[in-house]
Amino acid sequence: MPPIVAVVGVTGRLGAEVLDALCIEAYNGSYMRPIRAFTRDPQRMYPRPEVEFYNSDFADIELLCASLIGVDVVIDLTANCISSIPLIDAAADMGVSLFFLSDYSIIVPAEYSVINATRHRDIQHARSKQLMKSVAIKSGVFADNLLKLEQFNLNIEGSHLQFTTTWIADIAKFVAQVASTSPQSLPEVIKIHGDSVSLNQISRPSRPIVTWTETKYRADESARRLKQCTNLSRAEKLQAITKIFTAILVNPYNRSLVDYSKSNSNSLADITWSKWHKI
Repeated sequence: MPPIVAVVGVTGRLGAEVLDALCIEAYNGSYMRPIRAFTRDPQRMYPRPEVEFYNSDFADIELLCASLIGVDVVIDLTANCISSIPLIDAAADMGVSLFFLSDYSIIVPAEYSVINATRHRDIQHARSKQLMKSVAIKSGVFADNLLKLEQFNLNIEGSHLQFTTTWIADIAKFVAQVASTSPQSLPEVIKIHGDSVSLNQISRPSRPIVTWTETKYRADESARRLKQCTNLSRAEKLQAITKIFTAILVNPYNRSLVDYSKSNSNSLADITWSKWHKI
């Protein structure tokens, strides 16, 4: 019997794309229809025959468990700032066999874990559920987000170094394919690679150059502020996170954290990966 799939967090960046990918004709018979889609306000969702919308509230464990009855695969797409531990617990309790963690990004080194501390705790918690396989997909940087960088002048040492970028639609197609795979055949961390790009290719390089030492110092100071200051504004937090991500992308010493071109799991799915391009 095909697996029953539930997608949680369908109003976010990946939500609509993942639902579309799961519902394409090529996957008829791969999953039980309708696909279950969890949202806090199902009445506001546009109805579609292949999808059944469920009211989900992480604060209501009884409702969450009831919605997960019979589900084999959970695809978690909740925002980074929201802990998925209630969902993880409910999924494990209800016998879910495969759980895709909401961790679609680059690999963040331990020294900067403050920017994804909530997600890190979620991953560790999910790994403790021995009867439920949890999988994190590392997709590199969303290519869709890089379109906004064209307006910036960058003058950073290491901006010529390439990193992995993947379009959201391709991430969704990959998830839709591997979600029907036997949990035992999947690694805990799946790295996928759409294309390679450098900051120089998507922005306007300028002078003078900010050294790697200075870039790392700014990132380290930003991490310290995020850990120690509880009253930072949203703009200040975003600025700090941007400095940290920039340092990770141009770090000359550990490219495997951001460049998956030579080591990835693309072969798990039959995807024609879209190349980086400007729209």
